[in-house]
Amino acid sequence: MKEDHFIAPESFLTIPNAAERLGIPTTTLRRAVKSGLVPSYRPLGQRVRVRLSEIIAVIEAQKVGGQRDE
Repeated sequence: MKEDHFIAPESFLTIPNAAERLGIPTTTLRRAVKSGLVPSYRPLGQRVRVRLSEIIAVIEAQKVGGQRDE
C-alpha cells in the first residue's frame, strides 16, 4: 500500500504577528504590503494576512552588499 505524505500548507499571519516574529516594525510591513512589495491575502474577507516565506524572500531580494570574492 502506497503511503501518502501530507505537507501542511504554510500558515497565514496577521501583519502585526508577522512583524513581531521578524523583529520589524508593524508600520514598515504595512507600507510594504500597501505598496504591493509584499504579497498579501484577504481570505474570505478577513483581515489582511501574509506569509513569512514571502516576506523573507522580498527582504533577501533587497539585500545590498554581502561577501566579497577574494
